[in-house]
Amino acid sequence: MPADSDTACTGEIHIIGEIGRIVTEVIGDDYLMDTEISASTSFAHDLELESVEFVSVASRLQGLYGEKVDFVPFRQRNARYWCGGLRARPAGQYVGVLLHPGEPCGGGRVRRGPV
Repeated sequence: MPADSDTACTGEIHIIGEIGRIVTEVIGDDYLMDTEISASTSFAHDLELESVEFVSVASRLQGLYGEKVDFVPFRQRNARYWCGGLRARPAGQYVGVLLHPGEPCGGGRVRRGPV
């Protein structure tokens, strides 16, 4: 599951790959069919993920990466993404910044705006 490697750093690519793997576990291979999950994939529009499914994805990411990966604060700071526009890259950057706060892949912050 590529992550638009020309614009993403290695850690981000790995995290987006994990997001893709977890989404596949949650909604199933049959539902995804030939859908490729990349940095620009929208959870709501491209994958048609329901809220309860996203909660399951977020919970599994927290289980994989630890307690500090909590999407509640991310959601509160980025409410506009929750109107259907959250894409894999901002979610991946959020996880990356929490796990490796001073590294170049996000520079200690989550990029704003559409990606």
